Amino acid sequence: MCKLFLGSTLAVLLISITTGCSSGVPQSEYDELQLKFEQAEQEIEQLNQENQQLKLNMRTAKAKADMITGLFVPAITGELDNMSESQSVQMFLEWSDKIEQSEDPELKIKFQELMNTQFSDQAMMDFFIYLFESLPEDLDYQE
Repeated sequence: MCKLFLGSTLAVLLISITTGCSSGVPQSEYDELQLKFEQAEQEIEQLNQENQQLKLNMRTAKAKADMITGLFVPAITGELDNMSESQSVQMFLEWSDKIEQSEDPELKIKFQELMNTQFSDQAMMDFFIYLFESLPEDLDYQE
């Protein structure tokens, strides 16, 4: 009876060990899945970086569109002509903070030239041309 019990226990133990070992994932499959997982993580990181760049581009483009609306439209419609010099300077100074906070160093330079020349026609033209020319570049996504 003891031999039967011992034999049965040994058989159950042997079966459970072999089924436990055989139900695992082969190392090659595990390695393949691990590689795919790492590649997916890298792709996610790259997409997150691209997303951040796109967000920055959109913020910059929106700021420039706001400047066009807030500064160029009054210049074209004649609203600036109806303002006193101090009123027009005040309006541009209000935009100064937004421009200084922008991520666009060229925009800052153009605006500073505009201020330094006391809003000369040429500096004004250069400023607005830069806004119009750079806006599509901000909206254009390059991989």
